[in-house]
Amino acid sequence: MDLDALADELDEEEIDTWRRCRPRTSRSWTSTPTPSCPTTTPDMELPQGRPTPAEARQMLVEMVEQLAAAGRTTITVRDLPDPEQAFGRGRPWLSGQLGRLVQDGVLTEAGVDGKATVYAFRARDAA
Repeated sequence: MDLDALADELDEEEIDTWRRCRPRTSRSWTSTPTPSCPTTTPDMELPQGRPTPAEARQMLVEMVEQLAAAGRTTITVRDLPDPEQAFGRGRPWLSGQLGRLVQDGVLTEAGVDGKATVYAFRARDAA
C-alpha cells in the first residue's frame, strides 16, 4: 500500500491515541481499559457522519477555492472552520492537508503569522 494513501486514512490524533493505548504486554486491548483509551479493537468502526479522507480533502479544497473566489489572497488555518466539526479530524490533519496543497501547487507558503503558516494562492494562468 502507498504510504501517502495510508497516511490519508489515519489522522495524527488517531495514531497518537492508539500508540499511547497499545498494550505493552500480551494482554488484549479490552482487558484493562484506560479512561482515555478506546475499549474496542483498533479496527473499530467510526461513528456515522464522519467523511472519508478523500471526502474531507475535497471539502477542504472546495473551501479554499471559495476563499480564493471571494478575493482572498492569503489564508491561515484560522480562516477555516474547526477541523473537528467540519472534517471530523484534528488540526494536525488540516495543517498536513494545507501542506499537501502546497505540494500540489494550489497554495504557496507566504510566511508566518504568530504560530500559523500563511498560505498564498498561486496565480492562475490567464490562458
